[in-house]
Amino acid sequence: MGKEVVGATMVMDMLNEFEEKCEASISQLSQVAEAIRAEMEVGLATEGGCKLKMFITYVDNLPTRTQGTYYYG
Repeated sequence: MGKEVVGATMVMDMLNEFEEKCEASISQLSQVAEAIRAEMEVGLATEGGCKLKMFITYVDNLPTRTQGTYYYG
């Protein structure tokens, strides 16, 4: 089997397991994911217009390397 087929099989196995554990169909889970995505877009487009609580998580200053520690981005 090719890598794409193995990858697709693994994804479907995970989705089926998730579907079983959540007691929701893949179609219902897709609707939930779409609703979350839409709410996130609203939240990014307008201040206070989103039902989801989101935190500002951008970096406003980069490390100067004088701290002597590592950072990951």
